[in-house]
Amino acid sequence: MNFTFRQLLYAVATARCGSLSMAAEEPHVSQPSLSSAIDQIEAQLGQRVFARRRGSGASLTPFGRTFVGQARRVLEEMRRLEHLSQIDSEVSGELVLGCFDDLAPYCAPALMRRLEERWPRLRLTVQEEGFAALQRRLAAAGVVFEELVESTRFELASHYLKQAHLSLTEIGYLLGYAELSTFSRAFRRWLGCSPQTFRRKGQFGLS
Repeated sequence: MNFTFRQLLYAVATARCGSLSMAAEEPHVSQPSLSSAIDQIEAQLGQRVFARRRGSGASLTPFGRTFVGQARRVLEEMRRLEHLSQIDSEVSGELVLGCFDDLAPYCAPALMRRLEERWPRLRLTVQEEGFAALQRRLAAAGVVFEELVESTRFELASHYLKQAHLSLTEIGYLLGYAELSTFSRAFRRWLGCSPQTFRRKGQFGLS
C-alpha cells in the first residue's frame, strides 16, 4: 500500500476537526480534495476510516482510530526525515524551473544564482509561462497545484519558525497569508497546535 503525505495529513486533519467542511476551511484546500483523499485511503485499506453522514460530520470508526494514530506517528517520522536535507550532498542532473512570466524577471535570476552556487553540477533551465500553462504542466506530471502550495507552505513554515527574528505576522506574510489568524488556522490543521505553541516548545527540528 502507498499513501501520500497529503492523504495522511488530510486524514489526521479530518479526524481532529470531526468534519470535512471544517478541515477544508483554509484557502487552497477544497472539500472534494479531502473527500477524494479519504476515499483513496479507504479503497486501499478495504475498510472505512470515517463514518460519514450528511450534516453529521465525520467520526472515526474503531479501525479509523487505529489508522489515524499510526498516521500521526508516520507524519512525525516524515518531519524528522527533513533533517536529511541538511546533508550537503552533491546534486547533479537537469532541473526545469517553471516560473510565472510576470514574476520571472524578478525572482528567477536570484534563485538560479543560489542554486548554481549550492549545486554547481545542476543544469538549470527556466520555463517562463502563464499561470494556466504552468498548472497544465503540473497536472501532466501528476502534481495538483493546490497540494503543491500546501506542502510548500508547510515546509517554509517549518523553516521560518526556527528564525527567532521573524514574527508570526511576518511568517504569515511570507507564506502568502493576509492575516495571522489564517496562518494560525492552517498551522493547526497541519500539526494540531498553534504556531505560537510550537515555536515556544521548540518542536521544529526541520530545515
